[in-house]
Amino acid sequence: VNVSPLPVPVFSAMNGCAGSVITFSNVTSGLNYWQWDFNDGNGSMIFSPAHTFISPGTYSVKLMATSPAGCVDSVRQTISIYPRPQAAFQ
Repeated sequence: VNVSPLPVPVFSAMNGCAGSVITFSNVTSGLNYWQWDFNDGNGSMIFSPAHTFISPGTYSVKLMATSPAGCVDSVRQTISIYPRPQAAFQ
């Protein structure tokens, strides 16, 4: 019996403002397949995608990783999206 290890998905991203592009850096190695869920009804199959969150809020972003042996694991990270600042001129 050969037991293959689970992949160890790892990514980073910075918080940002609504309407700004957020870049996700996937630093997982040895993957055969990956899928992102941005928790706003959108996803991606790009290795290190960029995504724009339209509404402010807290989003639990998920990266699912599949190894060449078919083993699957996932990780979630919370991203905070802030309201866009409003300029107030007197």
